[in-house]
Amino acid sequence: TAANVRFTFWCSHPKFAVKALPMWKKKSIEVEWERSGGYQETERNPQLELLTPIPNQTFVVRMEVISSSDPSSIFFVVRNHGRQGDGISGHIDDDLIVAKSTYVRHHTVIKEFNNGARPSDSYIIVPCLQPPGSKAKCIITVTSLSDVFQLREVHAPEE
Repeated sequence: TAANVRFTFWCSHPKFAVKALPMWKKKSIEVEWERSGGYQETERNPQLELLTPIPNQTFVVRMEVISSSDPSSIFFVVRNHGRQGDGISGHIDDDLIVAKSTYVRHHTVIKEFNNGARPSDSYIIVPCLQPPGSKAKCIITVTSLSDVFQLREVHAPEE
């Protein structure tokens, strides 16, 4: 898709300048709930793993519910250090949450986070759809200035 956009800016400051920002890189995955799980729970909620080797990298995570008429949604970004390729199970411990979106009654939620100077080698993104038992699909999109990151669906370990 292409578009031609024209912006006009007015400012009384004599040194006002406008500069283009770089395009952010993005990766998206569509996931689905047959029967969504509970709030801050992993059971019956999809999980996506974000792998990032670069310190102090800023990410914007976007969750868009695409097949529900009146969803309430939230997602959690959870530290998963040392467990690459493995999802998490059970209740999501508050101490492991790196970022969480606002809980909203809407199709789309967005949250920015920075992985810090000593990043985890793995983060798990857990989207939650309410009320529990709902059926829907959503698209998780992760954007960053660098495309040096991976995004993939993972599953909780078998018990």
